[in-house]
Amino acid sequence: TRATRRPTTKSPTNAPTRATRRPTTQPPTDAPTDVAQCSCTTQKRVPSLCEVNLLITFMEAAVKRDLKLSAQWLRLAFHDAGTFHQETKEGGPNGCLLTNAAMRDEDENLHLDLPINTLVVIKRNWENHLKTCVRVSSADIIQFAGFFASLRQVGALPGLNEQKRNQLKTFEWGRSDMRNCRTTWARNLPGFQLGNADEGIAVRCKLAGVEIEDKLMKRNGFTAEEACALIGAHTIGLTRNTFGSFLAGPWVTNGKDDATPNGPIFDNAYFDFLENSIPAKTAAEFEEDISPFTDPFPDWFRDTPRDLNHLDTDLTLA
Repeated sequence: TRATRRPTTKSPTNAPTRATRRPTTQPPTDAPTDVAQCSCTTQKRVPSLCEVNLLITFMEAAVKRDLKLSAQWLRLAFHDAGTFHQETKEGGPNGCLLTNAAMRDEDENLHLDLPINTLVVIKRNWENHLKTCVRVSSADIIQFAGFFASLRQVGALPGLNEQKRNQLKTFEWGRSDMRNCRTTWARNLPGFQLGNADEGIAVRCKLAGVEIEDKLMKRNGFTAEEACALIGAHTIGLTRNTFGSFLAGPWVTNGKDDATPNGPIFDNAYFDFLENSIPAKTAAEFEEDISPFTDPFPDWFRDTPRDLNHLDTDLTLA
C-alpha cells in the first residue's frame, strides 16, 4: 500500500483494500534517501532510511505488546484522512486527531485514545532518540502508522519481514499539520446511526447506501469501487466499545486481535463473507431472511454463535 495522499486509489494495494489517499496541503516529498548511519545536523521533516528503520522497530515493539494496535492505527489513519471534502478542499490527512483534542471528542472519532496515545509516545521517543534528528508532522506519523499496520498484517502469517520493511521505506513524507482544525470536518466521515429501526431493514439498507454515496463518494471523492475496497479495512479489528464491550466482536473471525500470535490477518475474508455467506441478494430478501445473522439491532446485525458484528453500511455492500 501507499501512504494517504489523493483520492485516486486507496486504502490497500497488495493488501485486500486500498490505502487511504488524500490531497495534502503540499505534496509529500520523495522517499527518504539511505545513509550509512543515523546522523544529526539539522532537524528535518523527511527521515533517513536509518531513522525510518528505527521508527519501524518502535512500532513493531508496540504492536507486539498490544495486538489491538494494528486495527486501531488503520482506523486512525482513515479517520484523519476521511475528513476531506473534495468541493471545499478542506480536511484530509492533516494531523488534527493528534493535535486537536476537540476533534477526538467528535462522535465519529470516539474510542481512539489507545492508538493516539501510543503513537504520541512513539513519536516523542523516536524524535528524541540519540540516533535521530527529525521532526515529522503528526499528519505523516498517523498515515505511516496506518501503512505500517495494514502491511504488517497482510499474509497468512502476519508480522514483519525484510520485504515488508523495505516496502515501508517507500512511504512518502512531507504532509503538513493543520493549525486551525475544525470539528465540523468529522461530518465528512461515514456514520452508522442512520435511521429509525422501525422503518424496516430495507429502508435501513437504503439509508446506508445514501451514507456511502454522500460521504465516501461525493465528499471524499472515491469511486463506488474504491469506497467498497476502503471499507474492507473492516477485515481486521472489532466493534469494541460502540455497542458495549460485552458485545464487542470482529467482522470476520481472522480479524480478531489474537487470530494469530502476530495479530489479525488482513486478507479478503471480509469480502468473501459478504459475497458468499449471506444468502439474500437484495434488501427485500434480506428483510425476510437475515441469516447468517441471528440478532438484528437498530444499527447493526450480530451473528451471536460466531461472535461477528456487521454495520448497516457493511450489509449494503453485500
